Amino acid sequence: MSKEVIQRKNRVSCIGDMSERIKLHNRSIQVPEFGTYDFTETFTGTKTVWANVQTAAGQTFFTGANIDVGLSHIIIIRYDEAVTSETWIEFNGNNLKIISVENLDENNEFLRLRCSERGDKDLGASKA
Repeated sequence: MSKEVIQRKNRVSCIGDMSERIKLHNRSIQVPEFGTYDFTETFTGTKTVWANVQTAAGQTFFTGANIDVGLSHIIIIRYDEAVTSETWIEFNGNNLKIISVENLDENNEFLRLRCSERGDKDLGASKA
């Protein structure tokens, strides 16, 4: 009697892995009024969702005069078509900027968000 080998995809995440609460914020930038130079940045559409939050090795890159912060968190959430790289995440009092959004296996079930930390939300870190 031969045994049949069943191959399964590597499980990336499931609902049971999502044990953290995060807030998703949509960011919009308003054009400066005539005669002023400062733009207005507003966050709207706050939505709280369950997530699987993993920390990643952070790196800081110096390129010329610019400083670029590398990946700090990988977050997996249920699929939401409204989530883009312009969406910001609030987690444990810090703002996270989404670097990339990946629809896992193109099944519209889960999103993998690669993020970089932008600091404490109370210190204006969203303007980074």
